[in-house]
Parts: sequence; structure tokens; C-alpha cells
Amino acid sequence: MGAIEELIQAAQKFESALATCDRVLSLLPEIDDRDRHALGAIGVDIVDTCVFVLPQAARSSIEATKAEIADLMAGKFPTEDVPELGPGIKVGRLSGGRARSENAPFRLAMKSSYFLIRSFQDAVYRLGHHVLVGRKAKKESSASMSRALRDEDPVRVMLGEFADEYLAWFKGWRVIRDRIKMGQGASYLGSFVPGAPPDDIGINLVRVTDEGGIETDLSKGTRISDIARALSVTTKLISLLSDAARTGVDQPEAGLNSSGVGPS
Repeated sequence: MGAIEELIQAAQKFESALATCDRVLSLLPEIDDRDRHALGAIGVDIVDTCVFVLPQAARSSIEATKAEIADLMAGKFPTEDVPELGPGIKVGRLSGGRARSENAPFRLAMKSSYFLIRSFQDAVYRLGHHVLVGRKAKKESSASMSRALRDEDPVRVMLGEFADEYLAWFKGWRVIRDRIKMGQGASYLGSFVPGAPPDDIGINLVRVTDEGGIETDLSKGTRISDIARALSVTTKLISLLSDAARTGVDQPEAGLNSSGVGPS
């Protein structure tokens, strides 16, 4: 199975788990509908990105890159009039033509996936905190999954044996999201990993050195398979939230009581 197909399947499982979670949460009247609908809205954006936008963009990018490399090998690629983007900064041969225009949607879809999936973690945290503690976080700024890094945090407790795996993934995902947020550019990353699916392409974030140059490490990057894994990890997170919410439905005294306040 190719990386794109694995991504689509992971998104479909994520969508199914999200629908189940929403049904369970809807049975808890104390839960803020705004938070529940926010979870669903971000979730739909993630599914649409991973089922429709990213796969199509990836396929177009692969075909365009193959065609442009073939032209280059045949000596058909134009080498003159390479535009300058700034002093000493030029568009390389393989990014100045068809491949550049086809790679742009893929690059943007990959970057946006990091923001959407990261935002979804906070949406889960808000609901998880409400389900487990019996009230919303005191401040909206406090309703971040980053707080689950604390041992005593109730959402971390909800993670149980999954905590170590999830939080290790979460910290890595957050680092890359923050690098994108701070404006690091990205280059196209082909699938050159032995044994990896040929369509497991990705992007590689580049950094500007102290001397003003651009540095990139082609051995590192984020690929379609990383997005698929993020969906799998998040699907497990949703299932844990559903389980916690079911406890509140089946045993109100163990979660939310009729006044919306958890046990003292």
C-alpha cells in the first residue's frame, strides 16, 4: 500500500472515531456545545485536507517533478533567465517551472496540516479537562495540550499507558509547527528512503544561517507518512476522550454531576 492510500485510510478511521466521540459528548449536557462543535469543525478540516487536498496535491507534485526531471535529463529544461528573488537568491532550475507551480499546493497542504492537527490537540484538551474535572479550564490560554506535559494534569492521567508515546509525538509535532509558524521555508522532498513507498514525498524545512545563507538537511523532513501517523495517534486520543466521556454518561458521580461540578 502506498503512503497516500495509508493517509486516506488513517483519515477515515480518524473521522469514524470523531463521529463516535461527538455522539458520546452530546449525551453530557454540561459540555459546552461551542467546544464540541469546535472539535468537529477542526476535525472536518483535517479529514478534508487528508482525503481530498493533500492526496491530489501530492499526486500532481509527483507527476510534475518526474516530468521536469525527464526534461532536464533530456536537455530540454531552460537554463537561461533564472529569476532572482533577492540579492544572491535565485530560484533553482527544478523549482522555477512546472514543478514549482505543482509543488506549491502540496507544500501548503503539508504546512497547514501541522496547524490543523496541532489545534485539534488543544480542542481535545478543552473537552477532556471539562469531562474529567467537571468544569472548563479557568482561562482559554490555559486550555492547551501543552499542560498535559505536567504529571499532575488530569488530561495526562486520562492518557494512561499511552502518555509516553503520545507526549513524545506531541512535543515533536509542536516543534515542527513552531518552526513553520516562525516562517521557515520548505523545499520539496522526494521519496529516497530504501523500502519506503515511492509516493511518500514530503517537505524539508530550511533555515537561514548566521551568515545569511540557506541550509537544509535532506536526510530529515516531514512526509505523508508522518501525517498518517499523526492521524493514528490522534485517533487513539479521541478514543480515550470517548471512554472518559462514557464514564460521565454511565456514572455521573464519577465525572460530571447534575450541577456540572466534578467530585471534590
